[in-house]
Amino acid sequence: MKTVSAAQANRDFSKLLAGVQRGEVFTVVSRGTPVATMGPATSGQAHRRSAQLALLARLRAQEPRQVNKGKKPTKRWSRDELYSD
Repeated sequence: MKTVSAAQANRDFSKLLAGVQRGEVFTVVSRGTPVATMGPATSGQAHRRSAQLALLARLRAQEPRQVNKGKKPTKRWSRDELYSD
């Protein structure tokens, strides 16, 4: 991943797009602070899917916890009650 300033990204936008088409990813910084990431539109899909799978695996491995230990069970809400106006 390459880092470019906002001013440079503005001046060389077409060059950055050409790099993105080749698969490069750029982080745009303004006054030293990252403000945007430019990359191929499909590159995020694989990352999101792998993050989703990792989260699901972690959640499946966890033991369910009992929220109301020793207390009266909480009310079960119906779908209509949850999504009413």
